[in-house]
Amino acid sequence: MDAGTPFRHSEKLDTKPVEFPGVIDSFYSFSGDRKSTLDDVGKDCSKMTYDLPRLQRRLVTLSRWQKVTLMVLADCIGLPLAFFATMWILVPDARRALQARDAMYLLVPLATIGVFALCGLYKAVLRFIDKHLLLRSGGALALLAAFFSIAAHAAGNGTFARNVPVVYWFVAFSYIVSSRMAVRSFLRPDMMRRNGGPQPVGIFGAGEAGAQLAAALRTEGKYRPVCFFDDKHELNNRSIAGLRVFHSSKLRETVRQLDIGLVILALPDAPTRRRLCIIQSIREAGVAAKTLGALVDLTDEKAPAGLVRDLRIEDLLGRRPVPPVPSLFGQCIRGKTVLVTGAGGSIGSELCRQIMSVGPRRLHLLEHSEFALYSIEQELRASYPRADIRVHLGSVCVEPVVASTLGAERVDTVYHAAAYKHVPIVEGNAIEGIRNNVIGTRVIADASIKYGVGTCVLISTDKAVRPTNIMGASKRISELIFQAAAQCAGGRTRFSMVRLGNVLASSGSVIPAFQRQIESGGPLTITHPDIIRYFMLIPEAAQLVIQAGAMAKGGDLFVLDMGDPVRILDLARTMLQMAGLREKDQQNPDGDIEIRFIGLRPGEKLYEELLIGENTFPTSHPRILGARENCIHYMLLDHMVRRLIAVCASNDLQRIKMAVKSIVSEYQIRTEETPAAHKAVSEPVFRYRRHRMASGYVGALQFSPVRPRGIARQQAAGRMPPARQAVEERQHKRVMVVGGVPGSLLYFRGHLLKRLVSSGSQVHATAAGLLHDEGICAALRGMQCTCHEIELSRNGLNPVRDIGTLVRLTWLMWRVRPTHFLGYTIKPVIYGLLAARWARVQNRTALITGLGSAFTGAGSAKARVLQYIVRSLYRFALRNATCVVFQNPDDREVFVHLGLVGVERTALVNGSGVPLDEYAQQPLPKQDQIHFLLIGRLIRDKGVYDYVEAARRIKERYPQAVFHLVGWIDSNPTAIRRADLDEWLAKGLVRYHGQLADVTGILTESHVFVLPSHRGEGTPRSVLEAMATGRAVITTDAPGCRETVIDGHNGFLVPVGDAAALAHAMERFLLQPELAAHMGLRSRRIAEEKYDVDKVNAEMLLHMGLLPESTAPSAVPGTERREQAVA
Repeated sequence: MDAGTPFRHSEKLDTKPVEFPGVIDSFYSFSGDRKSTLDDVGKDCSKMTYDLPRLQRRLVTLSRWQKVTLMVLADCIGLPLAFFATMWILVPDARRALQARDAMYLLVPLATIGVFALCGLYKAVLRFIDKHLLLRSGGALALLAAFFSIAAHAAGNGTFARNVPVVYWFVAFSYIVSSRMAVRSFLRPDMMRRNGGPQPVGIFGAGEAGAQLAAALRTEGKYRPVCFFDDKHELNNRSIAGLRVFHSSKLRETVRQLDIGLVILALPDAPTRRRLCIIQSIREAGVAAKTLGALVDLTDEKAPAGLVRDLRIEDLLGRRPVPPVPSLFGQCIRGKTVLVTGAGGSIGSELCRQIMSVGPRRLHLLEHSEFALYSIEQELRASYPRADIRVHLGSVCVEPVVASTLGAERVDTVYHAAAYKHVPIVEGNAIEGIRNNVIGTRVIADASIKYGVGTCVLISTDKAVRPTNIMGASKRISELIFQAAAQCAGGRTRFSMVRLGNVLASSGSVIPAFQRQIESGGPLTITHPDIIRYFMLIPEAAQLVIQAGAMAKGGDLFVLDMGDPVRILDLARTMLQMAGLREKDQQNPDGDIEIRFIGLRPGEKLYEELLIGENTFPTSHPRILGARENCIHYMLLDHMVRRLIAVCASNDLQRIKMAVKSIVSEYQIRTEETPAAHKAVSEPVFRYRRHRMASGYVGALQFSPVRPRGIARQQAAGRMPPARQAVEERQHKRVMVVGGVPGSLLYFRGHLLKRLVSSGSQVHATAAGLLHDEGICAALRGMQCTCHEIELSRNGLNPVRDIGTLVRLTWLMWRVRPTHFLGYTIKPVIYGLLAARWARVQNRTALITGLGSAFTGAGSAKARVLQYIVRSLYRFALRNATCVVFQNPDDREVFVHLGLVGVERTALVNGSGVPLDEYAQQPLPKQDQIHFLLIGRLIRDKGVYDYVEAARRIKERYPQAVFHLVGWIDSNPTAIRRADLDEWLAKGLVRYHGQLADVTGILTESHVFVLPSHRGEGTPRSVLEAMATGRAVITTDAPGCRETVIDGHNGFLVPVGDAAALAHAMERFLLQPELAAHMGLRSRRIAEEKYDVDKVNAEMLLHMGLLPESTAPSAVPGTERREQAVA
């Protein structure tokens, strides 16, 4: 940070500069410590002070008032002598001169001193006096001389009026100049170099900053500006501030002619690329380069010491800090008790410095590293000897330590910066990373609520956005914990999260690594040539965190404006140029240091993101944005975190990652890291036993698998030969899949059935009327599935018929004897689970694909009665499930909140998935008009009426827009009327295509897919198919639907039932047709990362306990074909 920036004293840790040959004498090492220009000030002042003789050192260290008193006393002696000399000149006889005007000897000097004081001449620092101050002194004396001349004329003494004031002005001015310059020379011996004078320098930049710098350097004396350099041709050969301006093309010639050894950059607002070019040209000219510090008031005694400083890497990042807003900066700190966790880390220690600059009542430091805690404590006590600073050695995971810190006295503000953040290390030590980042955050949140903390701020990271590593996922869980804590606190504690990117000089920053590699002669190692990162200075990051916390209202997520991302390869090359070195490559084999690419580290992404969606809003600070992101209900999150802690106790990395993914659905487990399945012999049943451990956190797990029978018991006992065991295991696994309608088995579960068969299971499929649908039966038998039929009324309410269905389903399972059961939709789940339990099926899995109209509707009395019956049946049936799988977190939260199922027996998958090879990305049609498409059952709950109403509004203003409708009129009570459809066709509002077996063709003809669903969907398959083909999506902010769209990223979310908002979203594509292409590409990317059917089915088999441990996800059937198709 430049000198003069607010709170610059906060960067006080020293580190010796790293010496490099070439352009720069030295630039600062960023190996974890910070360096401020005040260090330069301290060096200059110490050199100036301790190299002087004793008397000079004594005078320099006097206080301001002592120095002013000495100056006044000296003038009380010198000015009367000057008046005496005046009279001596005018009156040759010295005795007569002494007797002539004895009263004037006191009156004139006293008047002179008074005028000097009024003009502020005694405020100047004599060591840095310049011609401007001397001219002001001459003007003050002239004013005094004119006053005495007028007074003498009025008294009738013309001779005195004509002669004495003029001669006195000359003598007194000579005294002032000689005395001030003598003191300056006495106190500033460093202004003259050993070779006889100040160092000649050139200033690059002939603007206002350069002119001010030239004037300031003349007063300092260490440097002597001799010329300006500038890119503007119109300034060539001009004179500014008495110095000649040369064009930058003449730099090499000019520095040689004028013997310039240093060029100072006075371009505070120059872009990074231009600065690099200038540095390169200066290096080629064979001189050193420094940069302009901060121009401040020259009456400040320490100001000139920071005028010029060495170049630093942050000078070339193109980012200028914004001064903090005083009202925000001190709101949560001034006069309050503050706790900083992780106080010894790079961010935590800087927070402590910034906090102390404001003036808290008391500061508590919590840190688990003894050395780091000691270092920051000693630094703060040296800077603030009277401050009340308390240190606490311990971990945030230990509840008694946190309780003793917060419970001893009322803490007003907590900044939670304690976290493990080094991606590869945390990836290799996942359990400890989760323990510190997740459990520590939960302990802090609980204690903050318990002890009445006013403000609690979490410092998060950009790696929490769509994480690909354990560190990022654990920080996202920390954010969810703070969001849930805000729900519990009810406004008593203001919880907030601040998400930022990389900071310079932090412990995990790439810059210190580059510094060390340059020192050792290279090579510079980079993981990937295209990797980019955001960067920010640590002091600025700490200031913005503090200000963001002051704006919080409760559960707020703030994102810092990190500026433009920096390509790491460009950063490495920049550092080489700053060091005066050249890159060594094939084009330049004689270079100094090679740049080598070593490949991405585990869990590392090419680029970082700060937002999951685009739903940000501005705040009162220009570099702080607010963000709205989904949260999890605190009761559900508590169960999920406890389950994660229990899984961590098992020390099974693969299960840990799956438990993390169940909380952070956007967590991307790499293909080669997808966990293996549970053993096929049994479904693990987890029982939790909560107790306090010595370390203060919950983490006990009792793992009790269901006791196997028959062949499985022999396998578990290890008494069966391996070859025989493999055959028997394949024959032993029998899976019964029960669906509502035959078509769903093929169209929605077809890939899952194929995967079950390929995993070695005997698959039995059943649905109402299945054997009567010969086409579907033939397709299922072609997949080696056995088909059965049951009598099942999907929408009927006849209890006698449903009891008959239950009896027949139980008898079917007794005949088939399946080891695993999977049911989906309401009746197959309820009656299937009961039948499976009575038939003694070991593993019983329920798949909740949505809540259904009977579950969500509560308008009429009939609907309320139906809702009560469905909930009661669900509650009774789900007690028999070993695992309940949901397709979106909203449905799971509803079931858990209503007490229908315990969260410990739930799991989450990303919908049904979509086959990316079948739904390949398609280019948008080259047509003038925008085509919108809706695919689904033609029922009111799918938002068909909203779609048509929005089409009517759009047609009024954009008649060229086209609206397609694909689907069938369902038997559902909310199905649309045929008369309404005929009316829409007659008016030309929509183009109806009926029910299509293959929708890829109609998707290819469309630009934007629309699904304005009214109720919760599991995860709508039609939306996934549209995303896979590369189409932008407009859907409602309803459960399941909202999971597929990042608002403003790959489409838009609109309120449920709001046709006007739907029309407005459509209009945006008509006004900006390029949005469809951009958002379509993002949809395809999300489909590849999140909704690949192979990944979803692998997770389903895990939850069903069917994926063998030896089966790697890379061997999933169809994976190779999909990768080829994507390529």
